[in-house]
Amino acid sequence: MALLHYFQVTAALPTAKETALGDTMTQSANAAVLREVQAERPRRCKPYTVFTAEQRATIGKYTSEHGNATAVKKFKANMEGGELRESTVHLFKKHYFEELMKAKHSVPEVKSIASRKLGRPLTLGHQSAGIRTSEL
Repeated sequence: MALLHYFQVTAALPTAKETALGDTMTQSANAAVLREVQAERPRRCKPYTVFTAEQRATIGKYTSEHGNATAVKKFKANMEGGELRESTVHLFKKHYFEELMKAKHSVPEVKSIASRKLGRPLTLGHQSAGIRTSEL
């Protein structure tokens, strides 16, 4: 029943008195509808692995000292259920070096790496700062 993906059952299921069908037909139809509604749908993609700011800094520092492949092997063993790819480790290393360059004049140790903004940038780009939301 592909339509149940788009609609939710809001009313109660009909009884045999409300339909022209017999009691057994109504019960079997209601049971089939309930099975379909309560069936667990397969996920389209795996859930994302979320890293804390401290984990990003730890992985980035280790990667800068030992390399991407070694860091993946070490931290993948410590993770439960999530995935850790070499591209993710490389990104954490890049952000680690960026944070080191920012903190070069003060504290040379990076304890956390904040998450970045995700998604597509605004269409207007640099011009969006001058527009108020009331004007849209």
